[in-house]
Amino acid sequence: MPDDKPKRKRRRKGRRYNGTGSVYKLSGNRKNPWVARLLVDHSEDGKPLYAFTYHETSMDAEIALPGMRENLLRSPLADDSVEQVWERFKEVRFPKLSESTITGYKSSYKHWEALHKRRIADIKTSDLQEIINEKAHMSYSHLSKMRALMVTIFDTAAKDDIVKRNYASLIEMPKGAPEGERRAFSDEEMQKIREGAERGIPYADVILFMCYTGWRPTEMCNLKPGDLNMDNWLIKGGIKTDAGKNRIVPIHPVVQPIVQSWLDKGRDRIFTDERGNPLDKNKWGNRFEVAMIKIFGERQVVPYTTRHTCASILHAAGADHLTIAKILGHTDYKITAQTYTHVDLDELKKAISKLE
Repeated sequence: MPDDKPKRKRRRKGRRYNGTGSVYKLSGNRKNPWVARLLVDHSEDGKPLYAFTYHETSMDAEIALPGMRENLLRSPLADDSVEQVWERFKEVRFPKLSESTITGYKSSYKHWEALHKRRIADIKTSDLQEIINEKAHMSYSHLSKMRALMVTIFDTAAKDDIVKRNYASLIEMPKGAPEGERRAFSDEEMQKIREGAERGIPYADVILFMCYTGWRPTEMCNLKPGDLNMDNWLIKGGIKTDAGKNRIVPIHPVVQPIVQSWLDKGRDRIFTDERGNPLDKNKWGNRFEVAMIKIFGERQVVPYTTRHTCASILHAAGADHLTIAKILGHTDYKITAQTYTHVDLDELKKAISKLE
């Protein structure tokens, strides 16, 4: 009697997508007969090149394929340390940067020394945060620069597919900027600075000059004799923002003798170090700190205090916010200028002359 029962169809294994590899069994009596095979490249004559792993069961071979694909896609730089990424960053960026900016980067990098030899792919936010917290005694400005540098280093690593996420961008700053970094000199402190300049305390005169002009430290370091108009006692300079670049600042009569005495030295920059070499922000920071200790007996403030002082005494003297913004080169100047009338040179000179 014929068997009416339908024959069971053999289930066919689904085919893999191209590029996902294949699994097959070798003939014979082998300990690991199952093979996971993945196409990795092609030779110069077009012949396919494969990677193979051998397994006891077909399931083991199936499980091995995703790991093989991940290793294939893994960056050849995946084991790079922070130091190695830093070296590549320097090669690309440093030729485009000023000497003072390079010095600042190097200074910030030293504070991450505990991580220099570590594999950057293993570093997480908690590792970075721990170092920032350990250095919480430093100024907010220094901490911000440390964070900014590490964000840049992680960005460099991300471009090379070494890290998938910029953990440095998640660093939380432990505190806001201390009041000492945001305040202006008081009238009593200004008088002590004047007396210090008269006694010949090194760079006390430059501090006074900056209180009357509002230059950023780097801007002051870059001032050259050719930037000065002696007929009208105007000086041109500035960096950083569109509002700050190439701005003209009148020089108050109180600090004109200071400028003249530095010009008489006949150097390439108006203000220099003791050997006549150009200052940069870090050199100036060191000399500012020494001058503060000699004038006040302690380091009370930071270099930017001179800038806040200029803004404060201009405001107290009755200068309007638009004029102050233009003298200091504030970033909001362009927005202000679009709303209010243009401030001409005479008004700038009038505002500077209000300083006592």
